[in-house]
Amino acid sequence: MAIALMLGEEKRRALLVLESGREARVSPARVLFVVDPEFGLPAAGVVGRRQAGERIAERARRIRERAAEVEVALVWEIAVDAAGADGPIPPMESGELAALALGDESGEGRVALVWALEEDGIHFIRKGDTWEARGTEAVAELKLQRERIAAREAETKALFESLRAAVAGKQYAPTRGEVERRTLEALERLAVEAEAAPEPVRATALEALQASGLRWDRPHEAAFRLLRRVGRFESDDENLQLRRFGLRTSFP
Repeated sequence: MAIALMLGEEKRRALLVLESGREARVSPARVLFVVDPEFGLPAAGVVGRRQAGERIAERARRIRERAAEVEVALVWEIAVDAAGADGPIPPMESGELAALALGDESGEGRVALVWALEEDGIHFIRKGDTWEARGTEAVAELKLQRERIAAREAETKALFESLRAAVAGKQYAPTRGEVERRTLEALERLAVEAEAAPEPVRATALEALQASGLRWDRPHEAAFRLLRRVGRFESDDENLQLRRFGLRTSFP
């Protein structure tokens, strides 16, 4: 979503001035709301466009501030409660929701409301010009998905910090999570199989190598050096071919 000033139509396209002062042409179907029909057109020339951009940016800032006031979860609870325990949840127009959330059905209120719903992305789903409250189970599942994504991102960040510390000569601190297991396995496969490592494995390993800050020319050699620093390999003279082909080193 973006706030813009509509100058008019040109070749069946809406001619807009954006916050940056830059002009854009879009399909009229992409215009969601008229926030202020009396906003006024800018003066001609570059200066007029820049001043228009500044006015639009100020209006967008105010709308974002109002969007931050919207308690989406509370609005969702009211919508669900109004439908009853067993009844279907009817879709609601943005004006209804804006009146409920902000006590304001104006263009600015509706845009602030929709902005908040879009950023939330959990409790309501857009159905054309209306918004439908998701069911309790769907909301719970989406929240769980977000929590898993956040946990995975946090673990990835912690792992990359540990790898950078190891490259800097500090003690490697294992995270002991699924991301670490998958990443170290990918690095080991790249070190052992070199160019024969599958592309998804190479992608995971290369991401870790880049995040570690280690300098390298050959990815498989860098993967070996990084794994030495985290203690995955015991010697600089590790015979990787034994690992690659699964050969044993002791015999009866």
